[in-house]
Amino acid sequence: MGRSVSTPREARVVCYRDVSEFEEHDWEWFVESLQETVRFEWPSFDECDKWLDREDHAIAENRLCYVGVSQYCGCAAIWIASKKEDLLGSDYGPQPEANLCDAFIGKIADKFERLFGEYRRVATASNGESFYEKVS
Repeated sequence: MGRSVSTPREARVVCYRDVSEFEEHDWEWFVESLQETVRFEWPSFDECDKWLDREDHAIAENRLCYVGVSQYCGCAAIWIASKKEDLLGSDYGPQPEANLCDAFIGKIADKFERLFGEYRRVATASNGESFYEKVS
């Protein structure tokens, strides 16, 4: 039974890249390049190194969201995941920024997709295998 590349439950924007030809050092360079691009395009982000789930690696964050990457069988998912649930469930009660999460992600989504989107997922079969088309 097949499956597709993982993304966090809170992911609001997901782009896909073919990394099937990457060696280990290529992957490290790819992740560093993603971090640099995100921090250049959106200065509110800082570098981070956090695993949101077992396979979802957050590489940049600001107060509202994470940007990260996941990889499976030569397909990389580059995603933006909201921190809204974290902010709503804060020890100090709901934070005012919680309402800004989706608005901020919506504001940067188009540019994020232009920068990082090589493929888009168009369907997922019942066995978990996904199908992609090239972004024009």
